[in-house]
Amino acid sequence: MGIVISTLILFTTEGNWIYLGIVLIALTLFIVHIRRAKEPFVEPALFTNSLYRNGLIIGFLIFGTVMSVMFVIPLMLSNIYGLDTEHIGLIMFPGAISAVVFGKIAGNMTVKRGSHYVVYLGLILIAASLLLQSSAIGLWVWYIGTALILMYIGFSFMQTALTESITQILPVHQIGVGMGFFNMTSTISGAVVTALVAKVMEKELLAFPLHPLISDSHAYLYGNLILILCLVVIASTLLYFASFGKKNQQLVKELV
Repeated sequence: MGIVISTLILFTTEGNWIYLGIVLIALTLFIVHIRRAKEPFVEPALFTNSLYRNGLIIGFLIFGTVMSVMFVIPLMLSNIYGLDTEHIGLIMFPGAISAVVFGKIAGNMTVKRGSHYVVYLGLILIAASLLLQSSAIGLWVWYIGTALILMYIGFSFMQTALTESITQILPVHQIGVGMGFFNMTSTISGAVVTALVAKVMEKELLAFPLHPLISDSHAYLYGNLILILCLVVIASTLLYFASFGKKNQQLVKELV
């Protein structure tokens, strides 16, 4: 598993197909091993649960998106607005503090309103934040700062409630391993997605007019990239609804 993770990150950063080959070989060996071992590191039965699989995908996409935005925004503030590190930190600081403050609120709201409501609220806030960020590039810099606050709040909501949703769909004896693998996957996503985003920026693959509200050629790359990340969040929201929507609530109750 360690080889799979490390070579996957190397592939996304270096682009060498040899690393991808190693990933596939190591992953195959890992799958064969956990299917034969009496006490496997990860129980294969976990992945027969479609809700759990979709939860992993949603966690991977959302965590990777938010981590990559945290990577992109400082570069954008430096290159587009000409800000130094001190002022970049000042712009991002309110959002970071809001995540701490609203983390407790997210926990209380999850208990009172249920995890699904809080996940939807978090995903909507993240998507709205990314849409505002992509549309405000070149305008007053504090528009970006305000949008970041929404993203951090939405992420704290989503992170808390999605974890609760995952625990609800796992049998008691699988919660420990299932949540461990979920947290590992989410953490890995930050490295993998950020590396992919860095490659896109390095090669300027999105430096063309796409966003309807961006007219500055220097902002094309950042505006288009953040807009695409917004679409990823919207797709994740639809996947969550398809997986955990009302038609699947009875299945969740049966699993619990």
